[in-house]
Amino acid sequence: MGKVWEFVSIEVRTRKGEKIQKEYPISLIKLSDLIPHEMTIDYELEKFIKGVQESGMVYWPLLVDQRSNLVLDGHHRTAGLSKLNYTNVPVVYIDYTNDDFIQVDTWYPIVDIEISILVSSLMKKGMKVTKLDNSKFEMKTLKNREFTAFIGNSKEFYQVRGEREEIFGLIRDKWLNNIIYYDDPYACLENTGDNQSAVIAWSYTKDEIVEKVLDGKIFLPKTTRHELKFDIMKCNYPLDQLDKKTGK
Repeated sequence: MGKVWEFVSIEVRTRKGEKIQKEYPISLIKLSDLIPHEMTIDYELEKFIKGVQESGMVYWPLLVDQRSNLVLDGHHRTAGLSKLNYTNVPVVYIDYTNDDFIQVDTWYPIVDIEISILVSSLMKKGMKVTKLDNSKFEMKTLKNREFTAFIGNSKEFYQVRGEREEIFGLIRDKWLNNIIYYDDPYACLENTGDNQSAVIAWSYTKDEIVEKVLDGKIFLPKTTRHELKFDIMKCNYPLDQLDKKTGK
């Protein structure tokens, strides 16, 4: 199910909007048929396992691409049920690349370290870090991928050119317990203190995610953030109605 990454994540959600009620049928699918696209987080995985054992229920279905069987939402449910030796799971299938009711973005971290330390660490990894003359954040240039990420705070800004995965791998390797994730880049910057560092990177597209994962790629945790314009209905599926490996 992919590598387990051990850290406690803190998410701050600021984007709000009306959601429609859209009916999606729930299917019971073999876990072995599903393809995760992100690593799991040890804390979140153990939290799910404890909760599902206590309740005896899978409350929410996984969100899965009907074309590729790619897991879009529910990696910890996938890994947790597999660890408990269950062989199937309730899912909602959608046409990921063609359904406008689901959009892909990324998470924007605030790292609780001085920006000079982050700059130095990135440069030691061989990345090109350029200080900007002003502290103006331009999302358009980032979306065009003229560089990989902005890093900055209210005092100073830098552009970083390098491998996206290497930037976020570095942050997690060094400062696992010093990260808060925001769902919006502007909210991330507004809440970054003078002695902290915001990291604003571009987001993969849906097609890129599917292509890379089918080619064997597993992304780091918090690489993708799927924004749904509809509400997924609870399935309230009892554990004792799921198939389980025999002899376990």
